[in-house]
Amino acid sequence: MIRQVFVVVVDEHIQQYEPTTQTQAVAAANGEPIPKVYIPRKPHPNGLLAHLLASYVIHPARPEARLPFVVDFEYHLTVGDAAPEKALLAMYQR
Repeated sequence: MIRQVFVVVVDEHIQQYEPTTQTQAVAAANGEPIPKVYIPRKPHPNGLLAHLLASYVIHPARPEARLPFVVDFEYHLTVGDAAPEKALLAMYQR
């Protein structure tokens, strides 16, 4: 059976994340800012940002049904790496 990919999208996802006081202190001592992002329209506006590369697959028993499928994801772990195009390029290179 030949499979075709019709749609691939990049989306952002915020995972609820609140670093402990100890984690914040260690990060500050090492001069490493915590990769916490604020996006007000998300269900968890403060948290760890990930860009997802997603598509869908057609259900084998029900061809009219489409099931979401996450192809890859890229976490925002360093200050300055949150651009969606950078995340897409990193996922493409994998």
